[in-house]
Amino acid sequence: MVGGGRFDRHFHDDDELWIITKGRAKVATEGVEHFVQPGDLVMTQAGQVHDVLEVYEDLEGFFIETGHPAGGRAGHQYARDEDRSGHEVPQRPLPASFAVR
Repeated sequence: MVGGGRFDRHFHDDDELWIITKGRAKVATEGVEHFVQPGDLVMTQAGQVHDVLEVYEDLEGFFIETGHPAGGRAGHQYARDEDRSGHEVPQRPLPASFAVR
């Protein structure tokens, strides 16, 4: 995600693992906010809502999905219809409370 961007609050029918390779940001899983930076892993279990809330530096990484259970649906799933269109993710200065490693 370069210079902010868009993201959609969503969940999956399988577990997902994000591996952060570049940048710093604030993400949320199940309503709990976390700061992430290179080397961090974000694990969301099937059904857990997750989102990118703010970026402080261009954010890069990749994700791995564990595979759908029988009857599982592919792709992003939404708890609320309004989450489908996504939202702007602001780029902000790095907060003083961010523990840079």
